[in-house]
Amino acid sequence: MIQLINAYKDKDKIKNLYEFLNRFSDVHLSDDFNIKKGVHSIVISGSERFVSEGEFEDKWIKFIQEIEIPLLGICYGMQLISYSFGANLIKGERIKGLRKVWIINREDILKGLPETPYLPERHYERVVSVSLNQDIIGISDDGIEGIKIKERKIFGTQFHFERSKKYGSIIIKNFLNIAK
Repeated sequence: MIQLINAYKDKDKIKNLYEFLNRFSDVHLSDDFNIKKGVHSIVISGSERFVSEGEFEDKWIKFIQEIEIPLLGICYGMQLISYSFGANLIKGERIKGLRKVWIINREDILKGLPETPYLPERHYERVVSVSLNQDIIGISDDGIEGIKIKERKIFGTQFHFERSKKYGSIIIKNFLNIAK
């Protein structure tokens, strides 16, 4: 079972991600950073929050740093994961729509994707540099699009793969295979 942590301020925004994930696995929806019984992996949603402005709780960072099961962050979720392991973020102009992403590492969650897919984006904040314990697995003209924490089963995508009819199912299936 996937535990989906809803980071949105507007709790109704989680519906599409929940329905997408539920096509591939049972999903336990929660608003807190505590692992529920029977969960084999965790997904952290996007959000209107800004990591660069401190819109998170310290216990979320500790949870991410100490987690021992596979973790995947989407948009805000990736930003929070990357920040938890020493990355730098900036708030900038709104980025929305399909963006060309160069896949640097076509293993793990991005296995089976072409070298330069177009993927859906919707964010203001972005990761601009990562620490040595992170691998960049995708980039675009807008910056870092995907990360993997070295030696861990922790991943993040800046893009909203759940909104991609063409590639979303590939990415979540790859993540669930890693979680087995």
